[in-house]
Amino acid sequence: MSGVLLERDYKNLAQLGIAPTAESWKRFVQIVNSNSEPIPVANVPLVLTPEITNPVLLLANTEYSIALPANTLKFKFKPRTVCRIRISYVAGETATNYFTVPLGAGFEEEYASLIGGTIYVQSTEANTILEMITYK
Repeated sequence: MSGVLLERDYKNLAQLGIAPTAESWKRFVQIVNSNSEPIPVANVPLVLTPEITNPVLLLANTEYSIALPANTLKFKFKPRTVCRIRISYVAGETATNYFTVPLGAGFEEEYASLIGGTIYVQSTEANTILEMITYK
C-alpha cells in the first residue's frame, strides 16, 4: 500500500481541516498493520508549527473564551500558578458541563480541528496566566 492514497485517507485529512492535496499528504505518514493494510487512525502530522500565547484570566470563576488560531490541529495549556481550570467547548457551560484540569496539571487536545475555533475556560483563582501552545 506504500505510496497509495486511499479515499478514506483524503477524508481523514479533510476531518483535520487540511486540504487533501498531494502536497499536504507529504506531511503525513501512514502506519500499516502486519498485512500492510492501512490503520485508519494513523495519519499523524510529522511537522507541526507551534505558536505560544499567554491568555490572562483576570477574574476567578468567570468564563473566558479563547479563540484558537486558524488551522489549529492540536493545543495544550497549563496555568502558571497552582489552580483548577475548567474547560468546555460550549459557551456558558464552564459552570455546568465542563472538564476540570486538576491542581498543578495541564490540558492537551489532540483533535483541535474537530472541536471548532474557540474553547471556554475559567480559573478558581484571579489573574491566572495560561501558558498555551497551539500547533498548525
